[in-house]
Amino acid sequence: MKILDIGCGANKHAGSDVTGMDIVNLSGVDIIHNIEIFPYPFEKSSFDTVIMHHVLEHVTRTNGTNIKVIEEVHRLLKPHGKLVVDVPIGQWFYYDPTHKNYVGYWYWKYFSHDFPLNYYTHARFNLKYAELVGIHGIKYIEKLTPVFNKLYQLSPEGMERFINFINLDAAIKYTLRKI
Repeated sequence: MKILDIGCGANKHAGSDVTGMDIVNLSGVDIIHNIEIFPYPFEKSSFDTVIMHHVLEHVTRTNGTNIKVIEEVHRLLKPHGKLVVDVPIGQWFYYDPTHKNYVGYWYWKYFSHDFPLNYYTHARFNLKYAELVGIHGIKYIEKLTPVFNKLYQLSPEGMERFINFINLDAAIKYTLRKI
């Protein structure tokens, strides 16, 4: 299974068939490329899985660049390929001055087949799973991550609003399939 780890830095996903791509030449980076420059240096349908671990929030929204990144990932994935994205939500997003693109549960609706506002892009994905993978911001609250994840499973939109409202730090992992 061929995997592309976009923005891998020095922490490329483990495995023998993993290609690491980053803008910085670090150990583990196989291809040095800015993800905001299109096209990426790969053929269409080259990968079974694309991983973006804490990367998408760093992409600018200027001129729809954030949408173009997802379209490029869509181009690189094989039919029914998997996209795995981890992003910060809540206050964690706002702490980092390099964060430009807030990615929440609603973000992925614009890439779905049946969303009425999906006309901004041709790239289509099914959101298969969304998981709250970490919560921080108050002493010892990280121990409640499993509880918060259960609540997140019941109402992702509601929990994302709640996390923002009470100024917590959290991370969400989205798993999507190319349509």
